[in-house]
Amino acid sequence: MLNEHLLKNIRKARILKEFKQKDIAEKLNISIPTYSRFENGITKADYNFIKEVCSILDLDFYKLENNPADSFNEDSETYNITPPIVDKNYIEISNQLKTLLALLEKQQQTNVVILKKLKLLTSKKS
Repeated sequence: MLNEHLLKNIRKARILKEFKQKDIAEKLNISIPTYSRFENGITKADYNFIKEVCSILDLDFYKLENNPADSFNEDSETYNITPPIVDKNYIEISNQLKTLLALLEKQQQTNVVILKKLKLLTSKKS
């Protein structure tokens, strides 16, 4: 599901560029109600559909998705669409990996302590 602020940014960009929903729908070869349902968040859209909308509006999907809705204005720079190197789950996966890394580093420190104690115990002569 698309973030609400992404849809607001797409709508704001469309209006600032003086496109009507009809204009975008025609370029996408879909009906106006279908496009309207997308822009209003009623229907889901895949990455390729969003990429096409952003391309028509000369916008960067990732920039729009990660910025608040009120940060887009007519003075904003426009960017070419970048290939989907990462998807919207990237941030969640990245955070999970950072958590896992922190746990592994803590475990590694614990293992060093355990190894030292084991070496000490095994080096003692009975």
